[in-house]
Amino acid sequence: DANVTRVYARLFNIGQPIKERLVQKRLVEIAENLLPRGQARAYNQALMDLGGLVCTPKNPRCTECPVAASCKALQAGVVAERPVVGIKRKIINVHKVTGIIRWNEKIFIQQRKADDVWGGLWEFPGGQVAAGEPGDKIKGRILEDTGLSVARIKPITRVIHQYTHHKIYLHCFLCVLDGEKTKPVLSSACDYRWINSDELEQFAFPAGPRKFLEYIRLSEPHLLTHNS
Repeated sequence: DANVTRVYARLFNIGQPIKERLVQKRLVEIAENLLPRGQARAYNQALMDLGGLVCTPKNPRCTECPVAASCKALQAGVVAERPVVGIKRKIINVHKVTGIIRWNEKIFIQQRKADDVWGGLWEFPGGQVAAGEPGDKIKGRILEDTGLSVARIKPITRVIHQYTHHKIYLHCFLCVLDGEKTKPVLSSACDYRWINSDELEQFAFPAGPRKFLEYIRLSEPHLLTHNS
């Protein structure tokens, strides 16, 4: 409980980030050692009320606190700095382009290398770009990624997903193979397939491409067919 955590962090003046594993372990030990036998229900309720009504996140009412004399954070003058929430990581924005390539009745997919992020999963080709230039770069990124020459038909959508401290903006396009070369020269993948659209369900995709496919299925399913 956040109220209980705050009370203990101040009472024992815990100066490390409260979410750290060792700090969480210490909080559990404190709670177990202070819990009075046979009075757990009343004690825990009183502790939560203390945190919710007196030992509040902002402007705590220390002069009214029944355990103020034992509060190490109060004695050290750091009540406002407890609990320590840790340093928030800066979110890094990354822009990528990806394209569904159609050729006759087939769609191109490629498999990520085993030692890569989301290794072994399948995706559509593309690459990273600077913000504000996705439409100009899709043909070049696909050529770099696969060696395949494509013609851009249209932008489809943009999907956003986040992992760790990266926020990925995936700009998605519909393309067609331009020329007769169908065998790629893979630069970031280890395998590839030309498949029918109804075979897509048989392959596992990471979050970004999954959102892309979900959008198409719900909004523009005709884009996966050759005659659209």
